Amino acid sequence: MRKLVAMILCSVCFLSFSLVSFGEEISSESNNIELENTRINRSKRSADYISSTDCEIDFYYSKGKLVVSGHTKAYDNVDNVSILIYVQKYDESSRKWKNIYTISKNEKNSDSIRCSQSYTVSSGKYRAQSYHELKEGSSTETERNTTKTIKAN
Repeated sequence: MRKLVAMILCSVCFLSFSLVSFGEEISSESNNIELENTRINRSKRSADYISSTDCEIDFYYSKGKLVVSGHTKAYDNVDNVSILIYVQKYDESSRKWKNIYTISKNEKNSDSIRCSQSYTVSSGKYRAQSYHELKEGSSTETERNTTKTIKAN
């Protein structure tokens, strides 16, 4: 009987420490989230005001158009909502991403913002990086999204 009680106590202690350790691992993870076509880098305070952010890039072969769009949404109206999107093309010679277009929009006393733009582009690899910012009083929350790379032929 004593062996059974000792085994149960050891199991309970082990499980308790495992759960505490697991919780610490979750809280110390980076703030990066990978979704279908977008990588989101959240600021440490992204929780009070930012509800959602998104950035998308598509290429329509029949029209030869690159379409970039993004949105920022708050839980409620905030003093300022802004989005800045860089459309980037991969430069094979320098092996770096180069900003080729910029889209920006800003709204005061709003809970969301959307923007979209289309471009005629040459063949190559493209992506978009978006910067989302919400300001309420002296608090600022930011997120950065990077789309996956797409090819335009």
